[in-house]
Amino acid sequence: MTIMKTCLAVEEYLHYLKDSRHRSPNTIESYQNDLRQYCEFLCNLSEKLHPFETSGLSMLPGPDLPARIVQAMPPTAQAFCEFLKAKFYAPATIARRCAAAEGFYKYLRKIGQIKQNPFEDFQFVKPKPSGRVCLEEPQIAKLLSAVPNNSWLGIRDKAVVALLYTTGIKVGELSQLTLADYSANEKNLHIRKRGGRTRIVSVPDRAEAVIQEYLSVRRLKSEECTPPTEILFLNRDCGPLTVRSIRRKLKQYGKDAGFTVGVTPETLRRSHVIQMLRRGVPPEQLAWRLGYFSVAALKQQMELNEAAYPMTDEK
Repeated sequence: MTIMKTCLAVEEYLHYLKDSRHRSPNTIESYQNDLRQYCEFLCNLSEKLHPFETSGLSMLPGPDLPARIVQAMPPTAQAFCEFLKAKFYAPATIARRCAAAEGFYKYLRKIGQIKQNPFEDFQFVKPKPSGRVCLEEPQIAKLLSAVPNNSWLGIRDKAVVALLYTTGIKVGELSQLTLADYSANEKNLHIRKRGGRTRIVSVPDRAEAVIQEYLSVRRLKSEECTPPTEILFLNRDCGPLTVRSIRRKLKQYGKDAGFTVGVTPETLRRSHVIQMLRRGVPPEQLAWRLGYFSVAALKQQMELNEAAYPMTDEK
């Protein structure tokens, strides 16, 4: 674990957690990441940056960061909470990051650096129970790592997971894709709907590589298919990969990855929506990409009036 280089007070607090409170390396790393984002928020606060314009990963503290830390007031705590909400973080994540800041200020008050803890009377957002979950990037990587690489079926399933997550398409749309619907040159998919409507969805580079690997093994598999088929994702008998089969496999891979909450195609679609909104993709553009007629329909289907719930309960 590397101590975050921000200011002396933060470094000393992290060492205090390690040496005096005997916190585990994972706990200290979690505090480190949470306080990194809080410090980034303080640095950008006076500049009034839009929440989507900050990454939370590459904070360069200004020379007045220590002053901003000790001068923080209760409105600062409220502003930090609103900042996190605007990034579509889950209530549990918001509560944890505010709690990390509160603990830091308790330490500063204990050593006499401040007289008032700005987070002391702050009402944290309480997470609500929900069947809807959102996977973060590390959890997607963990899910993909649970898919075996020792057969063409595993390569196919990696492509399925990658495509569902990076494009946000519905599982029914994926199961109906044909070879003609995928353009390797344009790096996009043609999603055909009833009534002749078609929308084009771009395929990110990270999914492109996995799909190309699957297409290589599919060409070998297709030599066994009689009659030939144009379906993109095949089952072991050269038939179309069904929605039911995809659901069953995702559930199993989720268990293999150590998640106690079931992984579904809707989980991957919802996770895609949350990640795109965090990155600043306009809701109108996102609604069109996902096949919704309006932003209101997108919000209703994805329950964006509530925060996404990260999957944190692992075995």
